[in-house]
Amino acid sequence: MEPVFDKVVILAGTSGVGLSYALEKARTLYGDDAAYAVFEDYVKGIAKAGIYTVATNLLWAPQPALDKFHSAFNAMLSDLVDGARRGARIAFIETHLSYISVHALIPNPMLDKIIGLGREATVIYYVDDFYHALLRMAKKIEETPNLFIAESFIIDPLSYLLWRGLDHSLLTMLRAQYPGLEALIMGAKHPDETHSRLLMYAGKPRSRARREYLLAYMSHPITGVRLDYYRLLEKGEIRSMAEHPFVRRFESFKRRLRSRCRNLVLFEPTSIDEVLVPEGREPEEYVVTRENRWPHPREHDYEDMYPVDIFDKETFGHLYGAAMASIEELQIRTASILDYGGDVRKYYLSRLLQIIADQIEVRDYEYVGQSSVVFAYEPIYKSVVTGQYSPSRGVRKEISRAESQAKAVYVCASEDTVTQFAKETSKIFGERSTPIKLSDPSDPEELVEILKEGGFC
Repeated sequence: MEPVFDKVVILAGTSGVGLSYALEKARTLYGDDAAYAVFEDYVKGIAKAGIYTVATNLLWAPQPALDKFHSAFNAMLSDLVDGARRGARIAFIETHLSYISVHALIPNPMLDKIIGLGREATVIYYVDDFYHALLRMAKKIEETPNLFIAESFIIDPLSYLLWRGLDHSLLTMLRAQYPGLEALIMGAKHPDETHSRLLMYAGKPRSRARREYLLAYMSHPITGVRLDYYRLLEKGEIRSMAEHPFVRRFESFKRRLRSRCRNLVLFEPTSIDEVLVPEGREPEEYVVTRENRWPHPREHDYEDMYPVDIFDKETFGHLYGAAMASIEELQIRTASILDYGGDVRKYYLSRLLQIIADQIEVRDYEYVGQSSVVFAYEPIYKSVVTGQYSPSRGVRKEISRAESQAKAVYVCASEDTVTQFAKETSKIFGERSTPIKLSDPSDPEELVEILKEGGFC
């Protein structure tokens, strides 16, 4: 099939991530200059059934299910072609890379055709904190109480993370299969302006987009900051992560940097904040509040989504105990996960946290890989509790990864930390990084001056 568009942008993610946010933002930015589609809506319309039911049939009755997927693609194609005839040269298509049903993970069989709609293709894979994705799915099931029986909707936090992990593997496979394909990771809680800039970047021809936009990753200490937060919290000196002195000046630094560099797409690791049990503490519960999460600018989209207790039976019972033949069996299955405490819950949570830690590391390396520049903010963290310096292991590994890929690395730190950094450079961080002394750690002026030379500010 010949490409219909100059560019196709695929907006992907798991259920519960809220992909409609990205699609609506694309509509606002491009208007009639682009065509838009939600592939799963076509599947549901053709099959007269929910997407999980149709995906399950790819396992049990593959040919009839594939026929429905092909028919859905053809229906979507017809509508998109109408958009192209009206002058649209770009298509934004919301779809899943894979589906989960009855504990099986099923790749989307139409990905090849969807990618082929454009002469160039970019996949933006959106990731949200797993607990908020689960909460959205739980609310949807609460609104349609028979969905969990009719659609065999079996999922819990571990299953969800495995689904997300499969999608990440599919991104790697797609890059290998389509050398010209660009596949990007994007945290859902990035600021609105970053989402807009990434969508504007994605809609342009790749050679032009890389000239007009700077994709950059912001590396910074996290674990040491979080440990200090809990110490200060226990002393009653602060109430939330947003009040931590490091967080306050760092968030100001990022905010000013984005406002001064209009063509900067800044990827931030703390837009996804899932490890909320600090090192050295026994994992016993997982309750997320707005106060103990790293602050994120998209507060208005999450007003009613805190706190989240992933072991709350009233909220998540249907997710953990789905697809039972009767309410009695549903309650038994739910109890097996949600009602046990002690070692059972501790083991479950420890498995959950290990998978999260592994996925965070891989995802942050993806941020580095898709960026042209890495900014390392205060890579040697000075504890506000003890006053001691400690090199950030995470920043060190990300700088090393960036240097191995010949990325430009700018180390932005206060004057005393830059001095400490210079002492440690040859032993810890490598020798190709460019240290930048910040006269004010909350102001990126010295960095902005360097970026201006490249035309990005």
